[in-house]
Amino acid sequence: MLIVDNVTLPEPQSLTPEHNKIWSANTGRLDSGYFVGDLIAVKRKLNITWGPCTKEDAQKILAATRKPFVQIKYINEENKEEQGEFYWGDLSGEFYNLTVEYIMSGFSCNATER
Repeated sequence: MLIVDNVTLPEPQSLTPEHNKIWSANTGRLDSGYFVGDLIAVKRKLNITWGPCTKEDAQKILAATRKPFVQIKYINEENKEEQGEFYWGDLSGEFYNLTVEYIMSGFSCNATER
């Protein structure tokens, strides 16, 4: 399940969540090698990949990922529904024209919590 701004997107082939730590500016290693710093926040990042999809599904995905900031609802690694405000990273994909229908293959992007 992947819902962006109340629009259900095609089921991703994979959705891999990351939990990225944001450290203070004074973070680093001392001369002794001891690590110091303050953890400011932990932000989620979703790495999303879709398998081959039709032109219609690709347009739905592209429309959702063009917005700068979005509400995303998904199932997390604990199999629980989670929601938050995210911004999109770069998109990549490859289009094929099979005469009858356009197919998009290997489409992927990431969304990082705001």
